[in-house]
Amino acid sequence: MGRKAKIEYSQKIEIVENCIEGKTTANYESVRLGIHKSSIDAWITNYKSMGKTGLLPTSNRKIYAEKTKISAVQDYLEGLGSYREICEKYKIRSIQRLKEWVKRYTSHEPIKTSEIREVRIMTKGRKTTVEERVKIVQYCIEHANNYMQTSDQYDVSYNQVYMWCKKYEENGLEGLVDRRGRTKQESEMTQAEKLRLENRLLQAEIRNKEMEISLLKKIQEIERGRF
Repeated sequence: MGRKAKIEYSQKIEIVENCIEGKTTANYESVRLGIHKSSIDAWITNYKSMGKTGLLPTSNRKIYAEKTKISAVQDYLEGLGSYREICEKYKIRSIQRLKEWVKRYTSHEPIKTSEIREVRIMTKGRKTTVEERVKIVQYCIEHANNYMQTSDQYDVSYNQVYMWCKKYEENGLEGLVDRRGRTKQESEMTQAEKLRLENRLLQAEIRNKEMEISLLKKIQEIERGRF
């Protein structure tokens, strides 16, 4: 049996984003790369819940707080989401690990008393202003493109956050302007208003770039430590 292919961090990001955008599928990529489809599914789950940092290599097993385990198991048993959705919500890196927690609880391990938090799964978006969209994209950029966290923070759908970020990447501030509707069009913003919003987004990009440089240094340190 051949050696398992090593997939670089940047390549994982490209594959996951292409899968989310519908440009490719997990099945196709698993065959192309010679890896199991479940691995790519796990990348997608981690990316949705933690952003790009969810695809960083880990040198040891992540430890989860007892409260997180209890809440995740309770949510699953109450039908508040699938294994994958629960993992995305609580930033659990492995579906198998959640299955183990559920199995232990339903078998013999008692669950400690804890408050069950109300869960609201948002399937529809809401109307927003260009100012709000700028704030949302700014927050998402500053938090390593964590779309799930951003959608929770601003009470919008995951898809809205994802599409706004992509439109901004492709067209800048103009990509966030909505020209529909009968009220004053957002395209009629003054030059000063546009410059103010563009400056906010630019500052977010600068901060994100600084974080990416820091992350890359950490990745290099981890990779050097493996050899």
